[in-house]
Amino acid sequence: MKNTASIPATDGMIFLPKPGFINRWGAVPFLCWIAVVGMPLQRSLEVSQPVWMADVYASTLAATSNTSSLQSIPFVLFMAGIYLCAGLLVLGKPKTAFSILRRQWPLLLLILFVVASMLWSPNKEKVLMNVVHNLGGLLVTMAAALRYRATPWLLPKHIGYVLGFNIVVHLASILLLPSFAIEWDGRWRGLTGQANELGAIAFCTFWANAAVLIGTRKDKYHLHLVLAGCAAAAMLGANSMTSIISSICALAMIYVVAGTNSRYRIGERLFIGGFGMIVLVAAVGVMFLGNAMDIGKLLGLAGRSGDFTGRTEIWLEAIKAIVGRPWVGWGFDDNAYLIKTTGMPYTTYHNGYLDLMARGGIIALGLFFLLLGNWLLQVTNRTRVGSDIVPFAIPFIGSMLIYNLTEATLVAPRDQMWLILLVILFLGGCRKSPQMRIAHFRNVRMHPVPSEATGFESSNYPYPGQL
Repeated sequence: MKNTASIPATDGMIFLPKPGFINRWGAVPFLCWIAVVGMPLQRSLEVSQPVWMADVYASTLAATSNTSSLQSIPFVLFMAGIYLCAGLLVLGKPKTAFSILRRQWPLLLLILFVVASMLWSPNKEKVLMNVVHNLGGLLVTMAAALRYRATPWLLPKHIGYVLGFNIVVHLASILLLPSFAIEWDGRWRGLTGQANELGAIAFCTFWANAAVLIGTRKDKYHLHLVLAGCAAAAMLGANSMTSIISSICALAMIYVVAGTNSRYRIGERLFIGGFGMIVLVAAVGVMFLGNAMDIGKLLGLAGRSGDFTGRTEIWLEAIKAIVGRPWVGWGFDDNAYLIKTTGMPYTTYHNGYLDLMARGGIIALGLFFLLLGNWLLQVTNRTRVGSDIVPFAIPFIGSMLIYNLTEATLVAPRDQMWLILLVILFLGGCRKSPQMRIAHFRNVRMHPVPSEATGFESSNYPYPGQL
């Protein structure tokens, strides 16, 4: 009689990937997605020229139409392949994936609310497309969380590499194709559709590389420094003040959060103290200038307009839309119905909170903040992975909230910021494994971890208890 006692139990069916494969390659769909962000996969490059408001409105209507997502068959196949691969990876660990998803129950409620918005949305087809992208993004980010839960500090490292080289491609296009990559007013846009999009990619790149530089050992230190510098150059060239301010806030929060850790050297503490003094002096100077002149003149000194480059008018339009349906909004159709009926020339209301309320009302905004509150509770639990990712997670979430004061990336399933946020949220609810490896600070001595104990390749990362 055949002995089957030694046959290991599988966590999934035969055609599904094995746990070891997921542990190594689970983040590939996520990294492939963010690798092509801003690339002209659904559009053709156009020579920069002055654009009239009527042209902006026409392009906005085209971008939010029901057929916009189906214009490029290769891109549709690319996204379908990513969703399929991510789904197979998640099904390879069904119990673990369900446990991770269950801990983020506010996100489930938010996704269900997006689905339910088809009942009252005037543009049900567009909402259905967004439901597909939300579910696909859920699978992609959950597969990435399954990959990074044992080595969470690899998340900013990999993002720094992938988005860093993405930025390098955009910068190369500025040098080689200036008529396409530089807008008519001199702002850099690279291969993206507009300068603010390049600034958003640069912000995520800068955050990831800065987190690795400050919070981990000197692994490819110079490469991360170069990529962070490229991101800073892209932001300055794009003249995206929102991205620049968000990056400064992210850098400050990384210093503050990581600087409270006792593993830091005294020299870094002195540097943090000096940085804090500079911030305080700058804040006092801004307060003094603010009392001496009105806010419009103050913004004018920085080269900005007193109405935040016309955003205040857009915010008033958003408030009017919210008043029409304050609780449930007009549906998650990329604002297609409101754009068509009110003549709004932009795809968003340039404020993440107002934009979310216009689509999902007070309920959607409440679920979003409930999601963040649930994650903060998990971060305080030392048995969760979230307690180890605070030095890079808190700065990203905090600066993303600041970014959404003048831009809109909340519940945007095709936006890299929202995807990164979901991975961080999923990681926050993961349980620590006894042999979990985490990135350590620069002055911590390395202790090799045998691969037999971790199930991963040998590395210099220490056990949590050795930190």
